[in-house]
Amino acid sequence: KFEHLESLLKHHGYVGRYLQRTNDRPDGLAMFWKSRYFSLVHAEDVIFAGHGMRDNVAQVYKLQYLGNLQHSDPFELVVSNIHVLFNPKRGDIKLGQVRVLMDTISTASRDGMVPVVMCGDYNSAPYSSLYDYLSSGYLNVLESDRKRVSGQIAGSSRSQERRPQSTPTPWKLEEIIMAVGSEDNILRHSLELESSYKFVLGEEPGFTTAHDKYVGTVDYI
Repeated sequence: KFEHLESLLKHHGYVGRYLQRTNDRPDGLAMFWKSRYFSLVHAEDVIFAGHGMRDNVAQVYKLQYLGNLQHSDPFELVVSNIHVLFNPKRGDIKLGQVRVLMDTISTASRDGMVPVVMCGDYNSAPYSSLYDYLSSGYLNVLESDRKRVSGQIAGSSRSQERRPQSTPTPWKLEEIIMAVGSEDNILRHSLELESSYKFVLGEEPGFTTAHDKYVGTVDYI
């Protein structure tokens, strides 16, 4: 649907770029910005297939704010967009995709010196291990059940998340390497992130997606 959206949005002063998923998948990601206020300085498309992490993709764009009468000083802004793998049982791949995204954003933003806005469908519930990693910058993967890293439970709502667990699914060495990028079991990032929804509402919304198999919050800014 990118060409259709592009034709509609251009009449309102927007330009955009599309990144299709790999392996001939019919969907992908798009980012649009109003050219009157922003110009694209640098674009980096993250292809997770190149890291052995399925067909998902991500966009990391550095935009320069051009200024206007109210705010005349230009500045740069890094904006990212991602659709994380859905499979709830593959927490190693989910964490690996987010890790690669964070590394790319850290480089583009000079470790947070340039403001960052991260958007996307993270296919992870609030208060999940993946959400904690983004919020705190730290995660010991061995303290999480690999099959429940995303906190997704079929048919779940927020009240059902983080229900008491049975014996955690053990991590294999190759899964740790997929998630962390090394044999270490600790994930870290240096960005100070805060949820926009939680900042405004006081908590994450009750749900951002609702269909026959899942109702819950998986999308964030």
